[in-house]
Amino acid sequence: MLEDLWRRQLAFTQLLLSTVDRPLEQLTEDDRIRLTKEYIEYLHAELVEVLNNVPWKKHRYLGAADRDNLLEELVDCQKFLWGLMIIWNINPKELGRAFNRKSDVVDQRFKQEHLLPKQVANNKVVIVDIDDVVADWERGFETWVDQLGENFKPEDYAKHIDPGLRERLKNRIHSSGGMLELPLMFGSNNAIDMLQKEGYTIVWLTARPVGKHPRLIADTVAWLKKNNLPTEYIYWSDLNKHLFVVQKFPTAAALFDDHCDTIAHAKEFGIRAYVVEDGDFLTKVDLFLQEFSNGVEEGGDTLEQGEEGASDTLE
Repeated sequence: MLEDLWRRQLAFTQLLLSTVDRPLEQLTEDDRIRLTKEYIEYLHAELVEVLNNVPWKKHRYLGAADRDNLLEELVDCQKFLWGLMIIWNINPKELGRAFNRKSDVVDQRFKQEHLLPKQVANNKVVIVDIDDVVADWERGFETWVDQLGENFKPEDYAKHIDPGLRERLKNRIHSSGGMLELPLMFGSNNAIDMLQKEGYTIVWLTARPVGKHPRLIADTVAWLKKNNLPTEYIYWSDLNKHLFVVQKFPTAAALFDDHCDTIAHAKEFGIRAYVVEDGDFLTKVDLFLQEFSNGVEEGGDTLEQGEEGASDTLE
């Protein structure tokens, strides 16, 4: 049904543009930008028509909403919106994929903002980092770079040799969807299952640069879903993670992260914290559950003073 409607709109848009502007297949980038501005103005006018068909003025009685006219005006809005998508060469399959990706993000945010506050009043919340804890960032990054076919070797973009090149490559993987292909760390599903069976709510806390690369939000949700990991609660923090946990989840049961400095700072604030190294997330979860069940007051890893972070800072 959607594709039939889309084909009809496509035919009209082609006819319209070839008659009053320029044929669709001949549009330039500048043409599309100009038409985008015009279509937004058309949409604005149609949205006002939608509003005019409902009694929105509280100080006047205008009768009941005219549902038939309302539907017609909404269809006008939809036709202009689809026409604009067609101008930008968007097809129904792309629309479907983008709609589902955006729906996943909206669903996740709603649950996080409206349901999570009811659960943080107790100590059954566990905070878990994503990269190099459940997602194998370093291996996935090297595989992605190799698949570029640009003959880069790991030593070429090592952070201590050419940090500029490494940062440019990280920007590319963040903006291109490459994060969707990161492999899952061994034992991650079992570790999360163990925590959930004990009644813990999993809250992901990552410093992935979503402000710079907004698509990372949908990519992260999609990656978690693909690997059968919970997606309800994901926080993005550019702040120091231990401060975020203290402010947002002061009664959290535990924090799992791959950076030793984060763990050390967290423990200074009395947070039970565990550093994940070399894919030992499952081992650290098992240790946490044993300590917690045995009533250990001060849990987590003991870190030597001056020890540096366990892995490259992805965020």
